[in-house]
Amino acid sequence: MRLLLIALLASPFPALAADAERGADHCTIEAGPDDLVAQDRDLVVPAGAAVKEAIALRGNVVVERGARVERVVAAGGSIILRAGAVVRGDAVAVGGDVRVKGEARVEGDATALGGQVRLEAGGVVRGSVTSLGFQLAGADLARAIAEATRSMGPCRVVAAKDEPATR
Repeated sequence: MRLLLIALLASPFPALAADAERGADHCTIEAGPDDLVAQDRDLVVPAGAAVKEAIALRGNVVVERGARVERVVAAGGSIILRAGAVVRGDAVAVGGDVRVKGEARVEGDATALGGQVRLEAGGVVRGSVTSLGFQLAGADLARAIAEATRSMGPCRVVAAKDEPATR
């Protein structure tokens, strides 16, 4: 996951992006048996599910009421926590928003790089709330990140620590 985020953040800077791409073997996502990964589509974590990490590349992550997730990452998309959804750790959107609906909860930090953290009445973030949006070379950061993720093509999903990956 760290390699993916480094490649995304470096992508607006061509020299850094080239280095990140070579070092990451283009793009690699590590996933364990309790993780969910989606590329080029939205990832929905259904009610009652218990997931360690929910990761979407070029798509949104939607966590339904009653679902419990340890960490959520959306690169080139937003995170939407429906009322009653729980993220026990952090929620990070790169190139999108983190939307916390009423009665949804993030027990760690909520971070939106190139977007905003949007809390509805009754939504809770127990950690820090960070939103960072700015213009880079005349382009909006969220658009630059979204375009960079599209140009990367599909990422390789590999098993984390000898565990089978799920898609």
